[in-house]
Amino acid sequence: MSISEIEGNKESLARLVALHREKKVVPFIGAGFSMDVCPGWGDFLEEFYEKVKDRCMEDKDIAAFEELRKSSEENRFEAMAQILLQCAESFGFKQAMEKAFKKDVMAEKQKKFRLLNQVFPRLKITTNYDSLIEDNHDRHIDTIRGNRRDDLKKALNLEIDNTLIKIHGCARDASTFILTKEQYDSHYGVGESIDEGKPLPDFLIELFTHRHLLFIGSSLQTDRWLKLLDRRQN
Repeated sequence: MSISEIEGNKESLARLVALHREKKVVPFIGAGFSMDVCPGWGDFLEEFYEKVKDRCMEDKDIAAFEELRKSSEENRFEAMAQILLQCAESFGFKQAMEKAFKKDVMAEKQKKFRLLNQVFPRLKITTNYDSLIEDNHDRHIDTIRGNRRDDLKKALNLEIDNTLIKIHGCARDASTFILTKEQYDSHYGVGESIDEGKPLPDFLIELFTHRHLLFIGSSLQTDRWLKLLDRRQN
């Protein structure tokens, strides 16, 4: 269920409220929730590219990036990130990510993150790299990255209070990133073939099958996790 489906629909709203009272709703938070503080992922990649293309990128890499930049190809951001990391990792890519996505925010912009944590005090899921959800709360939030195989299902099954699963990692810790094509292939399966036996898809399948999700700030555009959701619905 997404916010756009609820607006103006009294039946959907009543159902959401009832499910929430029964503690059955898990918010799935996308990049749009942080867009007034952090750049969009595509915008970040393009801004970093402009800074480094003349310093370290060969013509073939520039041409490949430009082609992806102009396309509407699925998973193009994975390929764009792959090019940048291969060409410019030593030119501060990870530091630029931390600067862009690890931010302090003014009080008036803290409100929605605090409200999110108040309304959903238990399990939350996000695809975002930023730290805004866990930084804007009065209590400690246990943050689990998508590469922590053993902790994903434990968090889902136990539903411990104040748990945030960041399925694609966090800007604070580069070792947790799932952002390049190589990293996506490693965690989801190569190319269009998603390996449901891998820990992250296996966790997402259980999430999509056994929980009611409320999508907040998500464009619901093609991503590998969304393909898994489509499979569950069809």
